[in-house]
Amino acid sequence: MTCQAFSSADSFTTLAGDSSALPLLIHHAGTGDCLPVSSHATSMVLGAKEALERNFEEKSKPSSQEIVRMAEGLHLEKEVVRVWFCNRRQREKRVKTSLHQGSFHNLAKESSTCR
Repeated sequence: MTCQAFSSADSFTTLAGDSSALPLLIHHAGTGDCLPVSSHATSMVLGAKEALERNFEEKSKPSSQEIVRMAEGLHLEKEVVRVWFCNRRQREKRVKTSLHQGSFHNLAKESSTCR
């Protein structure tokens, strides 16, 4: 079964019927499958990560259609690919910012010692 958006027919129950117990299980209408609700990161195979990295090097902000094609080719959900690209752009920005701040700090330190 593939994951789909929740509908009004989906019900939520806790484990062992305890209303304070976690994690919750999602009972999809029409199936006996129960999926745990979690907020952890999606794990993906190494080949998919490598393919996403290669695509990122070519184009860091792919169009919606390009994201759909990548997701289909890698057998991932479109949202997983979209979020991966958002996170990857943020990581790139963070690295560039820290490198810039580090070089500025080193430059300031050098100029203060070279009087």
